[in-house]
Amino acid sequence: MIVNAFYNEKGVGDTLLIETGEVTFENREWERREDVARIFDRETKTLAGYNIFNSSKYFDITANGKVDLTEELVAKMNQVIEKAGFEPEIVADLSPKFVVGYVESKEKHPNADKLNVCQINVGEEVLQIVCGAPNIEAGQKVVVAKIGAVMPSGLIIKPP
Repeated sequence: MIVNAFYNEKGVGDTLLIETGEVTFENREWERREDVARIFDRETKTLAGYNIFNSSKYFDITANGKVDLTEELVAKMNQVIEKAGFEPEIVADLSPKFVVGYVESKEKHPNADKLNVCQINVGEEVLQIVCGAPNIEAGQKVVVAKIGAVMPSGLIIKPP
């Protein structure tokens, strides 16, 4: 499961925001129990995430933006969620989201002039990545933002 957590006390207040999926605004629904709000899709009941209010009661988080997840923090989040009466659902992939990859091949994208389709070896797998960088070439080592990575702008890399 792609899980990202965010904390910004000055901007949002003492609330840990946990994102596990997307829900359209129209279908978004929430249920609050104690300090935990579960956000989900009204129609499919798919989990979109949790907000944990008064989070400094439960966690020692100093982040201002994306929170680096650890096994211990995920376990504690699940404890807080369970204590509030929800079924704990957070299972996070804690593998690195920014890795070095080797560009094995590059071909022009068939439907876009300024895009390339690259096969990039990241060690445990070869990823097909559509790339707009004009200077990418086969044989290079490049930084790869894998699914779940949070870019400096706040953009989250999501599956196609």
